[in-house]
Amino acid sequence: MDARTKLLHLTEHALAAVEATRALRRELQEELEGEYGTERVEDARALLAAVIGRHGGDDAIRARRVRPPR
Repeated sequence: MDARTKLLHLTEHALAAVEATRALRRELQEELEGEYGTERVEDARALLAAVIGRHGGDDAIRARRVRPPR
């Protein structure tokens, strides 16, 4: 690290929010797989990733720079 960088830590509140979001994602994944099957859910995920990548959005997603729709 040089003088321009700072190490940040999430607060307990922020950590709780991250964990709550992860739990919701797990629940949604399980719900979708239960209703449609794991293979179909993974196929849908792959298709959506390909569409996003085709339009140059994959870098924005990785960098967490996704903007809401207009």
